[in-house]
Amino acid sequence: MTARQGDAPREPAEIGRQDRRRIRRGPIPAFDIDADYRRFVDGRSRSDGVRSFLRSRGMTVPEGSAQDPPSSLTVAGLAARKQDLFAAEIAASGVRVFPDAAALLRRLRAARRLEPHL
Repeated sequence: MTARQGDAPREPAEIGRQDRRRIRRGPIPAFDIDADYRRFVDGRSRSDGVRSFLRSRGMTVPEGSAQDPPSSLTVAGLAARKQDLFAAEIAASGVRVFPDAAALLRRLRAARRLEPHL
């Protein structure tokens, strides 16, 4: 499945609006879905995406740990927050199913090349 304009990229923007001011004072460029998502977030782990985006804005936060709550101003905390926002968006809006991808998943399951839970 691939993200289309307006799908998954919304949640990094939400993190940016709510947390940028807590990390750095002064003018900070807003998250731009077209310019920033693919460059700093797409295809990276949650933590790597947080680090990459913050670095692009001249910001750093402590690494933290996997036990950090989503409210922590750490890489781990911000990654957890991003995951929570992403999960909430999927719960609220669902995901777009691509017919060709669904057909491929059925064929792979039938050939026993894909675990049933995927």
